[in-house]
Amino acid sequence: MIMILLLFHYPRIEKYLTNLESGMKDCKPKFTPSEMKPCDDACSELLNDDECKIYKQIVGSLIYVMIATRPDISFIVSKLSQHMSNAKKCHMVMAKHALRYLNTFTASRIALNLVVF
Repeated sequence: MIMILLLFHYPRIEKYLTNLESGMKDCKPKFTPSEMKPCDDACSELLNDDECKIYKQIVGSLIYVMIATRPDISFIVSKLSQHMSNAKKCHMVMAKHALRYLNTFTASRIALNLVVF
């Protein structure tokens, strides 16, 4: 028997894009979760306290979405969460890129085919 599991994630991601102070509701779409070449830690400056708070909110939201419905962003979320204590500008750019990726596919659904024996 084959079961199809549909994962709808539109309302939760829409809420994060609207409520976060990052202003990501009407952002340009991205079709990959991250850039091919991650940021260079040496050339970027640290975030100030307000930006660091926003960064932590974004990463926390991405962790929730990753666990709940979007395993495809697990690599970038793990990389972003490694820099929670000393986030830099390039990490914020990477986090916003992941949000743009999620915004691109908010209205879609993920279908998983499960084979049950």
